[in-house]
Amino acid sequence: GRVPPRGFGMKSWLAPFASLMATWLGAVLVTFMLVEAAPGDFLTEARWSAALAPDTVAVLRERYGLDQPWPERAWRWLRGLLGGDWGHSLSRDLPVWPLLRERALFTLQLALAAQAIAWSAALALGFATMQRPDGWLRRAVRASSLLLLCIPEVVLALLAVLLLGSLAGGTAPFWPALLSLSVAVFPGIWLQVTAALDEARNAAHVEAAAIQGVRRGSWL
Repeated sequence: GRVPPRGFGMKSWLAPFASLMATWLGAVLVTFMLVEAAPGDFLTEARWSAALAPDTVAVLRERYGLDQPWPERAWRWLRGLLGGDWGHSLSRDLPVWPLLRERALFTLQLALAAQAIAWSAALALGFATMQRPDGWLRRAVRASSLLLLCIPEVVLALLAVLLLGSLAGGTAPFWPALLSLSVAVFPGIWLQVTAALDEARNAAHVEAAAIQGVRRGSWL
């Protein structure tokens, strides 16, 4: 019979999954450690102001588990997560899952829209510059893409928020986020598209067609 490829089966995905889970668990523990190391907590301001009585602050700290050491809080959060409890938002005084679900839908819409814009722009520019790979437009887009790859995404997001946020009066946060995300993912997509088009342009059958007098790119 046919011998399956080496590494085929459960072991081929078990090790990456275990590594992913270990990384996630380490990130969770580091997050709890950093929160513990930071001075104060969610109720510190209320404790030093007259907004809440000291007894009320003490009751709230006990209710939210802020009086417990961070390993115990981390264990309680992990145990609740396994049971479907994502935690409680102290600032909103609401369960985390409904808030997360609402924002996850927005994030998915934003990501799909940004990918659609970036792919459309990359394909359009790729086909427009395929016949002249050394033209000024190809060189300009390539240089811009390499420059954008060097800029952290958070800087692009801040620039988009400052630019479009001021133009829109701060009433349309979706558009700065969409623009920054589209610009951030465009360079990688553009490089993939141009590499694929250049490979197709220099394929053997295209070379043979060019010898027969067929203009390059007409097969598209």
